[in-house]
Amino acid sequence: MIHLVRTVALIVLILGSSSYAATEGRPNLLGFSPSFPKDTLTAFKPPSNPPYLTREQRIMVIVQVDEHGQVTSVKAEDSLNAPIAAYVRDYIMELPFQSALFNAEPVTSILPALVTMQPNRKYPDFTFPVDAGGAVTDRELYFRTYGCNEIHLPVLNTFPKYFCDLPSEDSANLYSFVLLKVSLDEHGQPLDIQEVLSTYSPCSQTTASAALWAEYSSAQIKGAIVPSECFVVVSWFREIAFSLGQWRLTDADTLPPLQRWRVELLADTVGLMHKPLPRSAGNLEVTSSERRFATNDTVSAVLSIDTSGTVSIRRFSKTSREIHQAIRELGKKLSFYPARDYTGHPKQFTGLVYLIFENSGKIRIDCQW
Repeated sequence: MIHLVRTVALIVLILGSSSYAATEGRPNLLGFSPSFPKDTLTAFKPPSNPPYLTREQRIMVIVQVDEHGQVTSVKAEDSLNAPIAAYVRDYIMELPFQSALFNAEPVTSILPALVTMQPNRKYPDFTFPVDAGGAVTDRELYFRTYGCNEIHLPVLNTFPKYFCDLPSEDSANLYSFVLLKVSLDEHGQPLDIQEVLSTYSPCSQTTASAALWAEYSSAQIKGAIVPSECFVVVSWFREIAFSLGQWRLTDADTLPPLQRWRVELLADTVGLMHKPLPRSAGNLEVTSSERRFATNDTVSAVLSIDTSGTVSIRRFSKTSREIHQAIRELGKKLSFYPARDYTGHPKQFTGLVYLIFENSGKIRIDCQW
């Protein structure tokens, strides 16, 4: 069945009654609540000189926490990042954690965490999926925690071709979207679809009908398939308004950003609905009209993107003088849609990117969010 929900009160009710449930002040999906630090993180004490880095790096470490909240192992997800994992291992091993809960019982669990390090700086930054206050800090990291613990969230495999006439002008440079709540049976078949929010009502019915014919994989808990609920957000970007053929998950990683994110399944409404998206039909790149670079180089940079999509570069790793100047000019050439929450409001955002400079004068931007 398809239901269209349009009042603010009902929107709040549906988002609040999703599969995300606070259990004793902590997030819970499908009966599992991830482990998280008990207290605000203590000051990091460098055990030695930090690993040598030429640019800012963000790596994944895999932390095992037992049913008593004690860390029993810390290792790098990628063996190439083992030196950074070794540098922070003792610190993480000593942190006290709330143990994970499964069906309200403490269990041993796996916890992915992000470690960010800057060149010539001894003090890393840590991001755990859930913070000491029980709030989700990073949506993708939070969802990833479930797969690490044999709980597989529902997946959108294909979404059929769809089309909608867009208004003649964008409002405040924001794209239109429809957010749907989808109930799936244990076979991944849609049982019910409710519209949570639409920023352009002429697209609502078309989108809900397409979601009904989409192909999903059901949730699984330790090998057993189960019914579940999820959210599907479908967005319309003017840059690709006439390229809305069938969307397939198997192709997603090869698609330009707007094609990749025009359809997305979310296991729950946590974090941001969308992080900043480049206003480009293709991959995010800029060609310098003033110079060709003497050598290929990759530089890390932190971008700040405000609620209008304006970009400022907050910091970047050391590089040559010509690339330094090119980075200073880059902010004026980049154009993003701002991050948005689940009510559609734009949000300030800060994130890491890698800037790849090529001899031809082309600059490719690899967003790490």
